[in-house]
Amino acid sequence: MYFYCWPKGPPDRSAYQHDIVCLAEGLRELGVPFFASTNYWQLSPDKKEYLLTHSPDVQPEDCQAVVFSNLWFEDGGTFPPESVQKRA
Repeated sequence: MYFYCWPKGPPDRSAYQHDIVCLAEGLRELGVPFFASTNYWQLSPDKKEYLLTHSPDVQPEDCQAVVFSNLWFEDGGTFPPESVQKRA
């Protein structure tokens, strides 16, 4: 599974994405692998470990499902070009 995470902003536009955090926590408990467009949801203030992690080796097309945060579209995002497959 691949998550598109809306980029973090300043504190007044922090873009908390609870919908994908809840889903990712459940997938982690089930042992289902998942990846993200960016590192998101730091697990501890002392370490740079994230629930959702970006791996440059994994692209959306490598995964069986792609998930967008609800903020992706509410804040004006559009489908990234690489997420739209062209059909002949």
